[in-house]
Amino acid sequence: MAVTRKDLLPDRFSLAVGGHNSGDDPEFIGPEQYADSQNLTNRGGRVRGRPRFVKKADLPTDPENELYFQGITHFESQNQIILRANGRLYRLDESTTPSASNPPCVFTEILKPNVTVWEVPTAQVDTITITAGGGDINVEITAIVDGTLVNATVGVTWATSNAATATALATAINAHGSLGLVADAVDSGDDVVLTSELAGRGFLTEVTVTSSATADLVNTTPNGHVYVPNELIPQGDNSSYPTPVDVVAQVDTITITEGTNDPGVNTIDVVINGTALSPSPVDWATSNAATATQLASDINSQFGSDVTAATAGDGSLTITADIPYKTFTMMVNTGGDVSALHAKTTPRSFPFGSIYYDWDKPMLYAYYSSAWNDLGTSALTIDIPLDANPFKDQVWFEDVAGVLVIQDGEKQPIQYDGSSWDNLTTVPVGTAMRFANGRLHLVSSGRRKTLQVGDILQNGDPATALKFTETGYLFGGGSFAFPNEITSLHEIPTQDKASGQGTMVIGTTRDCHTLRTDITDRDAWQSVQDFQAPLFPEIGVAGPDSMVPVNNDLYFRSSNGLRSLRMAVGEQQSPGYGGLHQEIPENFYKWGLKHNSSTHSDDRFITTVRPRLMNHQWVYEGAVSINFESLNRLGGKSPISFDGYWELPSNHYIRQIFDVDGTAYAVVYTPTGDELWELQEDGVEVVEETGLEQILVTRSMHANDPMGLKTIGRMDLWLSNIQDNLSLDVEYRVDQESDWRTWETITVTLASANPNKDYISRYTLKTPPGNKVAGYSYQFRVKWTGRCQIDYLQAYFKPLGESQFSEQSSNSITLT
Repeated sequence: MAVTRKDLLPDRFSLAVGGHNSGDDPEFIGPEQYADSQNLTNRGGRVRGRPRFVKKADLPTDPENELYFQGITHFESQNQIILRANGRLYRLDESTTPSASNPPCVFTEILKPNVTVWEVPTAQVDTITITAGGGDINVEITAIVDGTLVNATVGVTWATSNAATATALATAINAHGSLGLVADAVDSGDDVVLTSELAGRGFLTEVTVTSSATADLVNTTPNGHVYVPNELIPQGDNSSYPTPVDVVAQVDTITITEGTNDPGVNTIDVVINGTALSPSPVDWATSNAATATQLASDINSQFGSDVTAATAGDGSLTITADIPYKTFTMMVNTGGDVSALHAKTTPRSFPFGSIYYDWDKPMLYAYYSSAWNDLGTSALTIDIPLDANPFKDQVWFEDVAGVLVIQDGEKQPIQYDGSSWDNLTTVPVGTAMRFANGRLHLVSSGRRKTLQVGDILQNGDPATALKFTETGYLFGGGSFAFPNEITSLHEIPTQDKASGQGTMVIGTTRDCHTLRTDITDRDAWQSVQDFQAPLFPEIGVAGPDSMVPVNNDLYFRSSNGLRSLRMAVGEQQSPGYGGLHQEIPENFYKWGLKHNSSTHSDDRFITTVRPRLMNHQWVYEGAVSINFESLNRLGGKSPISFDGYWELPSNHYIRQIFDVDGTAYAVVYTPTGDELWELQEDGVEVVEETGLEQILVTRSMHANDPMGLKTIGRMDLWLSNIQDNLSLDVEYRVDQESDWRTWETITVTLASANPNKDYISRYTLKTPPGNKVAGYSYQFRVKWTGRCQIDYLQAYFKPLGESQFSEQSSNSITLT
């Protein structure tokens, strides 16, 4: 035992099994708790820096070096990490070239293999509309037929009516021998419709008139190019041809809705492909229509090689890409009281592996390596990527007996078997899913208040569970309605069944319910009392990734904090909400919860907190960790406690955290791109996350005399497990002060990477500098970089006499 001067009173912080508690007054928390923290753990009973993350892989980006993260999961049946980003699907594989600069793993794109692609040309269709008579109407048609030039002109004189003249013109074209190999003419009212005789063979049409006759020509396939989207390419069956889609240019629309004259203030500006109008924005002048006309003129003058702007005379203008398969980026900025709407109406680009048929040549192409490659005109077999919505902000995964089902709530779901993906037509489009008790539970995409339950798994064959045929018949029905939008599904873990799966919990935005689908006999559902029943009337679940099992319990985020299913059931019998978050309430915001994620890994429950928007996507500034193993006890458990708040290095944020066989992984936003990180075990020495700041704030210390005036005599620190060079700032504050006072900065340097000594048995801080500050209780804050463990922090206080306070000289008090 340390020898203490008799005139000094000691107070100590050492054992920390109670963990973080910022929810109570720092004077009333237990001696084994700390009042605030950052990046700490109390595992082992002492305070030390949290375990570090290490980088496992860079997330893939698109050709423009951008990434739109959509979701990640551990496909447990195949022991694979599967990522969806930019509408594509990826698998985490070991890198073949790991090094100090290359991470150990890499994301490999998952393809749909052996897809047969066919030449799918379409017929050219031109329409001639006769609009007025009084002269001749002549049509010249030119084409290449089997290598021979065909050129012919057919003319008729307007007679009787436009419709009669159209009939005569169609008859004349069909009667011309050489044109019969090129196009077929059909009259329809005032129109003559020319359709190419052979799909894929284009032709040129010109119309001339004499005297007062007039006619319009519309070429419906002006460039003769066809784009076949990946999802429409048939697989294997050469008798089924996809429906082709014409390549169309991107068209953006700007609609000016209001403004007044104030040159230089009330303005409108556009930024196209990163370049703004030069030399200045366009002033609103006269009217919306006049302003739109001037804006269109300036756009054409500056960006005419990329786009064409045209006005409609009503304050709107369209901006069209000059080349059909090119896209552009555009931003609209307004100043003053000018308002405008911006809509992108027909954006289209060519993803990797797209098929393109140019029937003016004719030739078939595929888009690889940022270029169109000649593939000839015969059928071919290629592997294609997933081409889903690249901007869907959330996707859902579920492992169904060895098949991973992936939903985005918009398009047909897909399935992944561990090597390739394919379309899944037997499962409805939906959102959140859970496979439990042999059935796939699925939230309907259109009506997210409805839950569908699929067929029962038979003989372990996933195909039997990937069906929804047992719906709307006999007693069981197929769907269940709930009062609020369903956010999460999870069965209650149980030990009294062979499957380990009990009643299904249905979490919604505002409440929770139970569904007894643990009863596998569907015919018996209707006879079960409270088969569908309310659970928590005012406690909802944040999102699909926020509810995780912890032994025989479920932990989950809610709009009113952090919850345990079993604790919340007990709380329903008495007033108040309670909740697990009460010892660290400041981190649990009520908003930005949709993308919250949680994990139970390495005997910790970790959940993301402090949401913020970053580039139109939700990220989280850090996480809160509950430690289930603060102190090892033979044959027993220590009480659960909060490690505290964990954050990442500066300008790093968590997108999603998830578990892989008891290890926590996180997708992390970094200034240089998104990365996959793995959380290491406690005490593992790693070189990453260097410079991470750790903060410990003690309870209020008063040496068991909270009403006795005192001042600080000194402080002793014991440090161990020093793994890096340390820089520790020790601060203090008196009573209820808001600001911290600087005491001393301590630096510790390791003489080598593996020194013989990694501890400091005692370091004494002398009386704080400056005038001695008297008070009744003191808090201490230690901030440090580098890694160490704080074994003891012992403060010594000198009691002061208080005779001068025995009588107050005035009843008027001024706080300074």
